[in-house]
Amino acid sequence: MTIPNQHRRSTSALLFLPICFLLLTGMVAAAPDGVFGHESLDELLSAVEAQAQQDPQKALATLESALAELELDEQPEAAVKLLNRRAELLRDQGETEQALLALELAEDLAVQLDDPVPAVQVQQMRGTIYLDRADFDRALEINMAVLNQAQALAHAELEAAARNAIGNIYFSLEQPERARRFYRAAAEIYEELDSRERLGSLLGNIGNTYNSEGRYQEALPYQRQSLRIARQEGREIGAAYQLINLCNTLWLLERMEDARGYCREGIPLLEDAGHYRALHFALNLMGDLRVAEGDPEAALSYLLRALEIAREMDSPRLREASHGDLSSLYETLGDYQAALEHARAQFEAHHEVMDSERQQRIVELEQSYEAELRRQEITAREAEISRLELESELKEASLRERQTLMLVAFSLFVATAIVALLLWRGYMLRRRSSRRIEEKNRELNEALKTISRLARQDPLTGLANRRRLMEVLKSELSRRHRTGAPLTLALGDIDYFKQLNDQYGHQVGDQILMGLAKRMRSCLRESDLLCRWGGEEFLILMPETDAEEARLAMEKVCAAVAAKPFETDAGPVEVTITFGVASVRGDDFKSAVRVADRAMYAGKHQGRNRVMVRIEGGDAE
Repeated sequence: MTIPNQHRRSTSALLFLPICFLLLTGMVAAAPDGVFGHESLDELLSAVEAQAQQDPQKALATLESALAELELDEQPEAAVKLLNRRAELLRDQGETEQALLALELAEDLAVQLDDPVPAVQVQQMRGTIYLDRADFDRALEINMAVLNQAQALAHAELEAAARNAIGNIYFSLEQPERARRFYRAAAEIYEELDSRERLGSLLGNIGNTYNSEGRYQEALPYQRQSLRIARQEGREIGAAYQLINLCNTLWLLERMEDARGYCREGIPLLEDAGHYRALHFALNLMGDLRVAEGDPEAALSYLLRALEIAREMDSPRLREASHGDLSSLYETLGDYQAALEHARAQFEAHHEVMDSERQQRIVELEQSYEAELRRQEITAREAEISRLELESELKEASLRERQTLMLVAFSLFVATAIVALLLWRGYMLRRRSSRRIEEKNRELNEALKTISRLARQDPLTGLANRRRLMEVLKSELSRRHRTGAPLTLALGDIDYFKQLNDQYGHQVGDQILMGLAKRMRSCLRESDLLCRWGGEEFLILMPETDAEEARLAMEKVCAAVAAKPFETDAGPVEVTITFGVASVRGDDFKSAVRVADRAMYAGKHQGRNRVMVRIEGGDAE
């Protein structure tokens, strides 16, 4: 469902309003009995869904616990569904980077499956996240592809979800009539499937399109029916969104008292559920209501809370909207100094948004330009081949035609038939050339995807490389600033690796590195990032983990590595590893690496196969 635009708000504010999409929980199939202490995977996801309505953080913890117990490579189908649901919860709380990381792992597992549907579901979720980040071009491209795949697979639920998402994109682009066409098509599918929950969400979306056109009275019946269905189905979050929709519509109809009642009922539900983007919109709307009622002093607390949320989410788009509202309010209150400060902050946030979007667009244009040059090169080469083949065929046709002119009427008939045949062959040649060009284009696109993946992946072990680590580190530091959670890293070095290489050769050394990477990864959480730092060194980034917790985790890794020999071409080889652990202070990642490096070498000097934590005054094992 969507949160609507406001009649008196700017277009830029509209583009940043949060969008709540239809849940994908109905798309999952049952897993084997006895999974994670539940009778089925469906039962687990139902429990997560119930928790998400009251406490999204608890729902996330349930998913992480289930993923920790799951052998991802042995049960990829179940893992894909759990990771997809985790990404959805993270998206709803504004953690889009973490959501995309979960989808990357889900995508890698989905390609192992014979069924193409889970991979398409992962792409559909990715499209909703790009829309939530206002990356409309990419979101539309992904969801159009999902719609085509869903129709080819005759998968009605996927088709409806894609049509709803495309409607949300056009709604955000202020094209309500086009959005309504996609919403109605999705609603018809859900009506045929007898899915009242999803049909209710679509009705709210349709109502919001009428609001965008100033047809407020026509919006009310859709939103009220959507609220009624959400309450009948026990969907508190869905009801919260429709309460805010009704608040907005009644405010636009200047029914202030009724509007305020709906907002006051919906805001606590959104706050309890942790849907902060929608909460930001609702608080700003409540502030506008108080201003319209002639009480700007009361509006100030709502707008300041909205600004606090925008800062906590580190969203320049939401900060821009909040600073703009506060600047106008302080001007109304006569505090021109505060109005000027917020106007400046609004300009800075706007500049940050535009600068980020411009850089992203430049990267996309460069990639598109390079791909187009390669396509043109392939097209020109294939066209030249086709031209030469066609010229050869036409020369043969001309020769045969001159010969047939010497014959009588029957020969003329034969000549005509030959010309027609040659024209048909030329047509078929052009068709074959066109198919070859399309095949080359597909190969080029796959090559570009492979290059992008390899740029962030160590080619030997398949682990993240330094570039990928730095991308994730930036996101984790930003999240740590918001939450205050600890961030710890561990630097590990294989003991006597040079001697192993000298004794058995580099091929055996490579086999040890690959086996060690797989064994270490099986001991870590899904949120921990394992990176090949260089040679025989590995770096592990552990969010929301203090030094003592990291030490215990690395002792588990050391024990797993030393538990049994690694099978190689030279036979079983015993291997141990030594770790140094250090906490990241502030944003100084490099200092933390140096501290962990010193702790690791202290462990080497004390006998290896151990974990050392660097503390003030010395090292501690």
